[in-house]
Amino acid sequence: MDDTDLHHGLNLLARGWRLRELGASACDRVPVWDLVILTAAHEVQAQLYRQCLDRLRAAGGLPARTAAMVVPDPDGRRIGSGGATLHALRVAAEAHGDLAGTRVLLVHSGGDSRRVPWANLFGKAFLPLPLLADSDHAVPTLFDHLLAITAPLPRRLSDGGLAIFTGDVLPLFDCGGVELADGATVITKPVSLDVAGRHGVICAPDHPAGGPVTGLLQKPTPAAIADAGALVGGASALLDTGIFCFAGRGWRALAGAAAELGVAACTHVGSAAVSLYEDIAGAMVAACHERVRATAMGPALLAHLGAVPLHHGASPELAFLHFGTQAEIVDHFAGAWQGRLGRRLHARCGPDAARDAVILESRLDERVAVGGASLVLGCELGSGWAVGRRSVVVGVRDPGSGVSVGDHQALWHVPVRDASGPGACAVLVAGIFDDPKRPDTAAVFMNRPLRRWLDERHIGTEDIWDGDRPRDLWHARLFPVSGDAGMRATLARMLLGAAPDAAAVAAWRAAPRVAYADLSAVADATAVEVGRRAHLQPQVCDDLTRALAGGLDRDVSALVAQCGPSAVAADDASVWPSESRWRQVRADLLRAGDWAPAGDAEAERAFLAVRCDVAAAVPAVMERAVRDLQPGTVVDDALPVRFDIAGGWTDTPPVCLERVGHVCNLAVHLAGAPSVGAVVEVLCEPRIELELGDDGERRTVTAIPDAIDLHDAFLLPLTALRLCGFGSPTGVSQGVRVRTWSRAPRGSGLGASSILGASLIRALQRVAGRDDDVATVANLVLVLEQRMTTGGGWQDQLGGLVPGVKLCSSLPTRPLELRVEPVPLLPAASEELQRRLVLFFTGQQRLARNVLEIVVGRYLRREASTLRALDDLAGLALAARGALSRADFDGLGGVMAEAWQVHQQLDANCSNPVVDGIFAAVEDLTCGAKLAGAGGGGCAAAMAKDTESAQRLRSVLSSMPDVRVYEWSL
Repeated sequence: MDDTDLHHGLNLLARGWRLRELGASACDRVPVWDLVILTAAHEVQAQLYRQCLDRLRAAGGLPARTAAMVVPDPDGRRIGSGGATLHALRVAAEAHGDLAGTRVLLVHSGGDSRRVPWANLFGKAFLPLPLLADSDHAVPTLFDHLLAITAPLPRRLSDGGLAIFTGDVLPLFDCGGVELADGATVITKPVSLDVAGRHGVICAPDHPAGGPVTGLLQKPTPAAIADAGALVGGASALLDTGIFCFAGRGWRALAGAAAELGVAACTHVGSAAVSLYEDIAGAMVAACHERVRATAMGPALLAHLGAVPLHHGASPELAFLHFGTQAEIVDHFAGAWQGRLGRRLHARCGPDAARDAVILESRLDERVAVGGASLVLGCELGSGWAVGRRSVVVGVRDPGSGVSVGDHQALWHVPVRDASGPGACAVLVAGIFDDPKRPDTAAVFMNRPLRRWLDERHIGTEDIWDGDRPRDLWHARLFPVSGDAGMRATLARMLLGAAPDAAAVAAWRAAPRVAYADLSAVADATAVEVGRRAHLQPQVCDDLTRALAGGLDRDVSALVAQCGPSAVAADDASVWPSESRWRQVRADLLRAGDWAPAGDAEAERAFLAVRCDVAAAVPAVMERAVRDLQPGTVVDDALPVRFDIAGGWTDTPPVCLERVGHVCNLAVHLAGAPSVGAVVEVLCEPRIELELGDDGERRTVTAIPDAIDLHDAFLLPLTALRLCGFGSPTGVSQGVRVRTWSRAPRGSGLGASSILGASLIRALQRVAGRDDDVATVANLVLVLEQRMTTGGGWQDQLGGLVPGVKLCSSLPTRPLELRVEPVPLLPAASEELQRRLVLFFTGQQRLARNVLEIVVGRYLRREASTLRALDDLAGLALAARGALSRADFDGLGGVMAEAWQVHQQLDANCSNPVVDGIFAAVEDLTCGAKLAGAGGGGCAAAMAKDTESAQRLRSVLSSMPDVRVYEWSL
């Protein structure tokens, strides 16, 4: 992949992760897979897969409503990708009933993994792939990323359907953007003819971008591609990616075929296994019917699928990460990945580990050297060990005697049953260029001819093959089994080294030995999982202890979830950057220790402690008493509301106190007039007269208490008056009459309450003859909201105080520094923005504090997804500024859509079925939409595709119950 493809692919993967996480937390309104099926090569592999799925579900990686099952090939026999599909669907129907209305993801992951033999047991689908990973959670696997990239598909299969993917490929493409036929759809990608010649090719001469398939080719020559009319653009062909989707009649027909033919597929009817591409897909292409009919199961397949149309959907931007060989895998790990590949996760190592080596769930003595682009997974290695370049070491736990693993070599241990007693492991090695499929005369082992390797050790072929075993590397009994760690190291040196001594060869001869092919029969799946947990738990506990002792920026809750409740306390508040963070850590530990009520109380104290953080970060607020003002003086102040395009939440304490914040927003008049305001009149008498203009409620007070009921209708003006020095619990220092008003709907999300606070504080500052500049007022509102415990940030007040379109930023300095950069728009651009951006009230009221407390808690907990989301939002604010400055309103709509996705990642409850329904109803007319502010209801804005779409959009929205469309202006 070039940098552009990589950037695009990673962005698609990140979006998929957000949608996957949203589906796990809000599957009642976000479509998810009803059933996920993995195929396996044999029962031992299936058992390991089930353990992986159990871990995934325990970590929240599978929604509660998503069932998951593993279906091994029957009796370990290979029945082909098509046979495995039919067999798996039949088994699933027996377990879950009729699948017709079910959304099913089937991942073919049952191969032998011969060219990646160290993944033979846990399967390529569960290879570690630490893309977009964080240091506090389990290392993501290829299967995790498949769940993410396919997350948009369930929405497209509203009436049920099947998506088929392979477990050794991560395709990076927009799953949700492919048109699915009422039948079957194969995803294609235009590729060069040399690539096409090594794979399947789809013929669709009249529909290169997507449409009916007229033929299927298998590893065709360029001439065959040209003769079949399969050329695309003169020098390319459509690659069969192996990704199939069945919907409508295609799904019903395939489910029927599985019910009838699933058993036959298991018994190898005829001489060949059933292929998904050649047989099942071929049955849906008229040009292939004659060939399919000639196979054993062909007539039955044609009876079910012969009338089902096969379409293709071209995805030119699709990029593949193929995990077909060891060399490919280390090449993937060697890539830069724009800094988004985690190379040290739950790992300890020394300075001699290369920067680009990937070390996962491992503890290495600080003297262990690891070469570049190597992978070390689940290991404990002592000081005598060394790992070369582009090498792989998996599951080796030997803190004692050392072994040198050379360049381009692999070493791994597998626990086995019924061997040399408890703790016995097979010692396995490979060269990363080996191909165990070759016969012995052409076999390459440890990157050189197998016969030469045997001759160097004076080993005969009869030592590794006997009877009628196939004479290839896969079936060669090369790998000794031992229960003694020291002996395993000796045997490993014999296998890896160039010139082993006679004693080591003698030990090899004396040991029981297995071949790659034997592992499924002798491996101890339970010991694999128990050993992994026993090895990983101290690693994670060590991470947790370091985090607690040093006040580190780690997700304590996630660490505790992996290592179990910890007895470590967090009593030293001095190591934490703030009281709020310290209290949240205590809350997480209390909850993990089954003291949930105490933990909940501590979490509430953490939220309230944010006000102390704000007080320490904003310029000192001196509550100097206001006295001796001229009676009759009146200050009238009014402000617009704001709509935030992107960046909201990065302005909220404590986030903005610790990270750079960016928000791009608009100051807007509704119906051509300001939306909130305050009038302050100086009185002679020492009393305060309050009036709420929106409902006319009045109150007179002669003192302002320290504690004001949070539900008091006059909470805002009383707190503001106290903050600005007009009164205290002992009395009123300066009498005033205060009237506040708001024409924005309650719970609009347009920042009305904060902007009303800004308007009132500015009026109070002006009447007192004190500073009323934007920075002073904005900081005072920050303090005001913390005292009111609504906990808002700075973007609302800046959005109302500064007119027009702007990028607002904060620097986490002491005191906090706020900056505003106007985004100038030409008159024509301003007019187009106001025509195309449709602002409306959803009819759903919302309260910021409910959502706010959730998100602030997750930030204080340092949840990785929350930190990623906040970083994304800050970047999207900059992207919005760029799109506005170019008058790129399509791009601006895309930013809004992306920001809305990220908001839902922060809190799934920021939307609801009513809002989802509104957005879905107008999706075809818009290029992006989002709720204002923190979400949960209130106002929203949608960017229409053009001015004509904007008119239709206003009409559609106006016809909806309780929805109100606003005329707005900058």
